[in-house]
Amino acid sequence: MGDPEILKRRLRAAEVNFPDGLAEAILLAAGPLIGALDELAALDLRDVEPFCPASRLPADVER
Repeated sequence: MGDPEILKRRLRAAEVNFPDGLAEAILLAAGPLIGALDELAALDLRDVEPFCPASRLPADVER
């Protein structure tokens, strides 16, 4: 099953009524972005501390 079919199936499951051609247009315009978001969502960020510029930047200046 290709990307257009997967998107159409997801849209039908969400009860969204789009013309068939619109699914292909969405994939052409945003397909790479959607794929990149899937890769970002798969990252394991459990051991990463949040970046806080207010505390980190002054410490970096002192180095």
